[in-house]
Amino acid sequence: MKKIIVLFVSISILLLAIIYLLKVLLFSLKKDEINNILNPDNTEIKVQNSVYRFKEISLKDSLTHDFYIKNTTDKELLLKNVMSNCKCIIIDFEKKPTTKNDSTKITVKFKPEVVGFAEKNIVVEANTVPPYTILALKGNVTN
Repeated sequence: MKKIIVLFVSISILLLAIIYLLKVLLFSLKKDEINNILNPDNTEIKVQNSVYRFKEISLKDSLTHDFYIKNTTDKELLLKNVMSNCKCIIIDFEKKPTTKNDSTKITVKFKPEVVGFAEKNIVVEANTVPPYTILALKGNVTN
């Protein structure tokens, strides 16, 4: 009888731990992200070149590149936010809805801060599944 009680208590504690972990995981997701994934009005996109490989740039110079994102569905594409992992990236993007088969432009200006290989990511948040698309600049920065 004592073994059954110990087993029952052990299983109860394990179940409570699992429930707690599930709550933490669910609440750690942003409400907007969950709604975006479940939204039937999500669009699909095509990015021609999600990685721009520049050969070399001087530390004194800057580089500007345009990324184009094409809406491949009947629903409007809405770019919610475009951000970078570096303050050396300046981003400009069109905030108007993009209709079927049209493209929207994201202009990225890179001002290098250190010499060496550079890999800078740009995260695009939109009404797509998955809600985030990663773009990148890669190349060498010289003196």
